[in-house]
Amino acid sequence: MNIGIGATVNVIALATTGASVTGTLQTSGLATLHSATVTNALQVNGLSTLASATVTGATTMATATVSSTLDVTDVTTLREDVAMTKPIAEISHTGTSLAITSTGYVEVESMRFAGPIIGLGAANKITLTASGATVSGTFG
Repeated sequence: MNIGIGATVNVIALATTGASVTGTLQTSGLATLHSATVTNALQVNGLSTLASATVTGATTMATATVSSTLDVTDVTTLREDVAMTKPIAEISHTGTSLAITSTGYVEVESMRFAGPIIGLGAANKITLTASGATVSGTFG
């Protein structure tokens, strides 16, 4: 059975297995879905609460709050800083090696690492080579 308006005769199609909507489905109040598969784009404006969600493909969110674990199985690109507010925080890795790289330098507290050079801030102090190390200046 089809429900339509004007020349559009198939806006809502009813069947024994459910209903389908051709075009836009709009609600002015709460909508509860047992499950949903979105083929193209899903746009949510305002607060959304998801008990669990699986997202495949590119996703854009202006703001997201995750109150449990965010499990990412592919490359993650962060375009802004990462701020950690837990009093004692940790970055851990369970593989065989971890690379932290930069096209400039990597700074941890006041220690700066730029390729084979280790420094205090911008002052280069130790230069590593395959045959040894060179120390510049004094430590004190």
